[in-house]
Amino acid sequence: MAISMTTQWFIGHYISAEVFGQYGIFLSVVSTLSMVFLSWPDGATFRIAREEFIKWDRIGETIYSRFALFLFCFLILIVCFPFFSLLPERFIEKFLFLKSITGIILIGIFITGLVQATIYINQSIGNLIPAGVNSLFINIVFFACLFIIHLSLKSYDYRYLGYSFVIANGIVLFFNLFNIPKKAFSHFQYNRQVLGKISFYSLMVPFGIFSVITIQWVDTWFIQYYMNSTKVGIYYWAYQMTVIGLVLFTPLVTILSPKILEAYLKNDKKSVEEYIEQIPTALALLSLVGAIGYCFVWYVVQALSVGEFQESYNTIIILLAAIPFNLLATLVTPVNAVKLEIISKTVYISIATAAINILLDWLLIPIYGMEGAASATSFSFFFAALSQFILMKYYFSEYNKNSPYEIILPLSSYLLVCILFSVLDKNLAILLTIGLIILLFFVYKKFNILSIEKIKKFYNYL
Repeated sequence: MAISMTTQWFIGHYISAEVFGQYGIFLSVVSTLSMVFLSWPDGATFRIAREEFIKWDRIGETIYSRFALFLFCFLILIVCFPFFSLLPERFIEKFLFLKSITGIILIGIFITGLVQATIYINQSIGNLIPAGVNSLFINIVFFACLFIIHLSLKSYDYRYLGYSFVIANGIVLFFNLFNIPKKAFSHFQYNRQVLGKISFYSLMVPFGIFSVITIQWVDTWFIQYYMNSTKVGIYYWAYQMTVIGLVLFTPLVTILSPKILEAYLKNDKKSVEEYIEQIPTALALLSLVGAIGYCFVWYVVQALSVGEFQESYNTIIILLAAIPFNLLATLVTPVNAVKLEIISKTVYISIATAAINILLDWLLIPIYGMEGAASATSFSFFFAALSQFILMKYYFSEYNKNSPYEIILPLSSYLLVCILFSVLDKNLAILLTIGLIILLFFVYKKFNILSIEKIKKFYNYL
């Protein structure tokens, strides 16, 4: 978190919003094409590799199949790349500046796709270190590159930021590969059944990935289309501020997925049931921590930025509303991931989420600008998380004993805090939020949603 805050401060003081916006567009293209063309089999790969590891103490056949798919899909991407010139002329004009770095875009897509694949492979053998430290390493190397550029050139171009991103991911890739033990490659050979299984259960995932793309990147494309790169830079800086908050619980999927999957494969119903019972506790704790965090947002923005980036305050307030729903999705994902048939079901949720986000961006950004984009993103998180939760309740009804109010109360209280800071003077909002926090302590205690014992139980499960 410290290095992320330092990077945000550096960008907020030394890089123009326009340059950072152009870099954000570059990053959106790299991430989108990497996810759609290369990362779609990762979820099924983790599930199948974990099963192979538990049975045989190796994952060679799964690794072979995964990387065969990776290279095949990258070749398809290269063949498809020239066809992007067929997009509408006005759209192309807004993104024409990327044409000069087509090569680095392709390299970035290849490397980021491999980074994600190696994270899942490490997870499948119980090695959580790469997933836990990848973001930290990328941020450190990225900041180091920015600092070197600042000392040597004292000026910035979005291409320099793009090169820094590729270098950082390249270093992390070597780290991830180094962490895969040699024994994992035992039986590194073609297995038609494994390849078919990964392909079959991942077939619909590229369509589902569109929800991730829309939530992360489509806002920047609409802002670039309707506004300009400067506004993209301000919005992307605001989005990165909220991502810093997500860092606190993002590793939960990495930690919990192997545990939940192993418990399910061993028919350990009690462990899965105990985990699901802890979800309201985590949400209640976040509602209190998040309410406290809202009280400091304005002061943090003032400290980390100057000039145009300080326009991001209202956008950050709205984007922060998505955090509890992101946590809910994070906690539900390890449970839903254990059943292969659910992977295809989540595609329909993803497609609906993408459609909602695109529609809201189209309606709101021309009127409300960056705040409209933030509202579209937060509502999309709301829809996706609740849909994933309903899916879990349906497929794991025998494990789920939580009452609806245990989920609704923490989420609604957090949204109330967001509304207070959105419509009221910040000082009045702070006073009312403090009162709400005190009230929530008593309510959570009365309904036994949050207690020291429950927090310890959730912590011990990790």
